[in-house]
Amino acid sequence: MGPPTPLSRESFTPLPAGLHFVTSTFVGEPRSSSPLTSYEASVIVLFSLLIVLWIFRDPKFIPGWYTALGFKLKVGDSAIAIAIIFLMFLLPSDFRDLSSPRILEWKAAQAKFPWAVIFLVGGGASLAQGAQVSGLSTSVGSILSELKTLPPSLVVAITCFSTAAATEIFSNLTVTMIFLPILSQMALSIGVNPLYLMLPATVVASYAFMLPVATVPNAIVFEEGNMKMMDMLKPGIAMNIMCCCVQLFTLHTLGIALFDLNKFPSWADDRNLTNFENMAMNGTLIQNNTLIF
Repeated sequence: MGPPTPLSRESFTPLPAGLHFVTSTFVGEPRSSSPLTSYEASVIVLFSLLIVLWIFRDPKFIPGWYTALGFKLKVGDSAIAIAIIFLMFLLPSDFRDLSSPRILEWKAAQAKFPWAVIFLVGGGASLAQGAQVSGLSTSVGSILSELKTLPPSLVVAITCFSTAAATEIFSNLTVTMIFLPILSQMALSIGVNPLYLMLPATVVASYAFMLPVATVPNAIVFEEGNMKMMDMLKPGIAMNIMCCCVQLFTLHTLGIALFDLNKFPSWADDRNLTNFENMAMNGTLIQNNTLIF
């Protein structure tokens, strides 16, 4: 046996674009053990302040700073985040030198901030609001009421797969805000428990595995990883089909046992159902805001 062949850079197969992005980002060169810079220390302090303000704004078990300061207007999580960003634009990066550059400068924010992601999410929310105000949700629900001639199990299967298809084009926030009122009206029209259609649709709206436009994490990974459309499309189709099938199985086993979905509930009148829709959409908004901010 001859001597081993020496390895060279050319002897290795190049990594795919997405995997190369992950390895270069998370498995890159180890960082030196140098102390924190003034930039890093300032960002850590402001980020810690942001977390404290979020947690103790209204913690319920003790009076929060929101109540103690006597604010009359509602202060949300996004307002607190914007206030911290303003501080980053105003405060110097080195407090020993007040003429030092600001912690965050507009030139850097303009170049590095993912504006496309913000427009994507904001456009989806605007589209959902327009569909509700214009009465599109009610009209589509009346049209879909023709499905009452089909078995309920087939109706919920069509609902799951159509929701999964829609969430690949629009954000999950948009899909839930449009589909929940439609499904509630359709459930009343065909005489089934509204939860039977609304619960799986709410869950399936998160099955956004195929396209970058579907959700914010997809868009960020697609843009930063220099991925091709087929890199997400091929595994995404298999994931969507598998997850929808699992969701349907869970709905007809555990869902029926927990929520008694075979019976039409007494609370499913127009007034109470509207309140339930608002609660469901508010929960989805909280989930998406947590991911964004």
